Amino acid sequence: MKSKSFAPSVLLILIFISCSVSKQNDTDISKLHWISGNYIDTTKNFFEYWTLSGDSQFNGKGYTVKASDTLFMEDLSIKKIEGKWCYIVKTSEVETIFRLNGETGDSLVFENEENDFPKRIIYTRKENKKILASIDNPDDPKSRIDFNLIPQK
Repeated sequence: MKSKSFAPSVLLILIFISCSVSKQNDTDISKLHWISGNYIDTTKNFFEYWTLSGDSQFNGKGYTVKASDTLFMEDLSIKKIEGKWCYIVKTSEVETIFRLNGETGDSLVFENEENDFPKRIIYTRKENKKILASIDNPDDPKSRIDFNLIPQK
């Protein structure tokens, strides 16, 4: 008799945990609109832009320029893969996927523990439409690289 009352309790706990975990990736795309735009980090000559593609994906590019030469370029996208928001980086050699691990309204944290560097990509919304973008390996504080992205006019 005790086992009958125990089973529904376990089931309710499992449902609650499942709903809590799935909420982390239930972020509506409208909560990500603040990332749209053209940005520059003038100290690094790094440019990044994001545009909404359709109603469920952002596409972008990140690149570094020295004089008139493009030294580095990557294609970027944010979209759902198997129901989870992902940040996808494509260079000429490889595609790397980072999964959304945290979203607060003013920040997005994407992680891929299998990647050598970076393991984490963080976007934090600042005042005046500025964004602090950071890449790092959480276990190595010296690995952090910040990009102070200001809107281009």
